[in-house]
Amino acid sequence: MHPRDLESFRLSTPEREIASLDNREWTKPKRRRHPFLKGPISLAWLCKAAQLPGKFPLVVGLALYHLAGLRKSQDELVLSSKRLEPFGVKRRTTYDALAKLEEAGLVSVLRRPGCCPRVTILDVEEERP
Repeated sequence: MHPRDLESFRLSTPEREIASLDNREWTKPKRRRHPFLKGPISLAWLCKAAQLPGKFPLVVGLALYHLAGLRKSQDELVLSSKRLEPFGVKRRTTYDALAKLEEAGLVSVLRRPGCCPRVTILDVEEERP
């Protein structure tokens, strides 16, 4: 084939721009990393936490599951005030919420003077009627 014959197949400038736009539409969008809540979260655990008085035991419980998802473990999560700040939970509220979660048998807490509490999320058996 002669080079002049190939010219007939070349796209004109506006067609070239449209073709490049079409290609951009089909490229994969960049994946953005956002904070997440990783499961599975036992529905029995969630229901029991939701029934505790006040909203903060549930909020602290969900924050614990968030931290567990980041660490890929539910054992001994260090619960600092800084980690609960995005959830709107203050230090004193954290202590009260942890006490309620512990009393309900949803978590176990290791408390030491001058240290952040170390929390383990416990499994909850489903109550059968």
